[in-house]
Amino acid sequence: MSLAYIILTIVLAIVFCAAGVAKVLRVPQMRDLARQANFSVNSYVVIGLLEIVAAAGLVLGLVYHRLAPLAAAAATGLTLLMIGAIIVLLRAGNKPKDCLPALVFGALSAVTVWLTLAV
Repeated sequence: MSLAYIILTIVLAIVFCAAGVAKVLRVPQMRDLARQANFSVNSYVVIGLLEIVAAAGLVLGLVYHRLAPLAAAAATGLTLLMIGAIIVLLRAGNKPKDCLPALVFGALSAVTVWLTLAV
């Protein structure tokens, strides 16, 4: 298990868990983002739950080597979620620079898939 894989997995788990919790708790900024993306707040809560579950999958795959396929599946799901976020942002009229966080975290999730499968 490489140090890069460990660090990247921990960073992604923290970021996505925090974002997911903010969506589930319906933080005002997240409600605004949901409206901006033409989503209902409840739909955004579901996305938040998916982010929390994926973060848990990343951590479980890191802690228990037998669950590495779960970590790969979680990272794949996060990659697809970020691709969807980019599409939604662009369709909502955002500038490409507004998609940068989703692009970065999507790319990092894709790298995590590759590192998980390489372990």
